[in-house]
Amino acid sequence: KTQQTQQRSKGNLQTSSSSRAAQLLQSKNANISGLGFCKDNTADGSTASVDSVLSSAFRKLGKKEAITKQKALSEILDTISPENVDGCLPLWGRNYHKISIDNDRKIRELSQLVQEKVAGTAGRNMAPHLSPIIGPWLEGTCDIHLTTAQIASNSLSSSFSEEKLVGVIKFCEKGILKHIKERLISSPSSLSDMKITDLVEAEEKYARVIGSTLRMLISI
Repeated sequence: KTQQTQQRSKGNLQTSSSSRAAQLLQSKNANISGLGFCKDNTADGSTASVDSVLSSAFRKLGKKEAITKQKALSEILDTISPENVDGCLPLWGRNYHKISIDNDRKIRELSQLVQEKVAGTAGRNMAPHLSPIIGPWLEGTCDIHLTTAQIASNSLSSSFSEEKLVGVIKFCEKGILKHIKERLISSPSSLSDMKITDLVEAEEKYARVIGSTLRMLISI
């Protein structure tokens, strides 16, 4: 009986939290209206739930050549639709934090364009995946490349009013702090694959990422 009571209480608490979060996170963007409670629901990175074009594009994000990653992001940007975006969300949640800090500024710019497309297309369905996404999204607004930062800023402001963004940050606080901590305890070798990256390039990336992370921390 005690166990049943605990289960009912837990269920009621989750329902209440989700309801309050949904009310708090009512966006001025109709597509994202009703965004729910922030939980990290990312899957294991499998591409089985997306079509062959997207599956191939996501796999190419892990390639070495910048042009290959640029083309992959462009393919994702062109292919995402209301019919397939739900399958893309777990994959994007696992790739966004890495691809968004690539040394190639065109790749960083494209990654923010994809995030803009994902947010606008997924709407409230992005909620279970928002926790690992919101950190890189906020970080993108502090990118030293002005175009990249502007795209990230514009997509955030079109998705959430200023007041609602405060609510999103509050409810996704755990995911944001995890993202910041991982960035701040990183090193040039942990942020870059040293098998294919020279030391100077790795150190430049590290300095840029730490700078963006600190500016993000100050801004929130």
